[in-house]
Amino acid sequence: MQFSKSKLAGLFILSLLTITGCTDAQKDSVAETKKEALVELEKAKDKTVDLAKDAKESAGDMYDDAKETAADTYASAKDKTADMLDASEEKAAELKADTAAKLKAACIATKKKLGKDPKDCE
Repeated sequence: MQFSKSKLAGLFILSLLTITGCTDAQKDSVAETKKEALVELEKAKDKTVDLAKDAKESAGDMYDDAKETAADTYASAKDKTADMLDASEEKAAELKADTAAKLKAACIATKKKLGKDPKDCE
């Protein structure tokens, strides 16, 4: 089967046009994909920035909460320590009064046994 030169030239031109058309379509497809990828990257960047802001705010809130809790714990411990100190002072005063009374009673008993006047035990 013999093709004429004009038929061969036509097929050649048609092939070139088809290849060129496919190449242009591929270029368009690549350009479109690139645009979509850039849009998605921009969205991801924005979301990352938002997440970073949220994390920063959350960390700040956690710090404030921890600081407040520490201050409350310190105040509570201080109050309890003051209460314990007051109770200790009261107990020491009671023990001192009891000891003084017992010493006075012992002094009086000793003076009486010795036949002396217990007036000096006051």
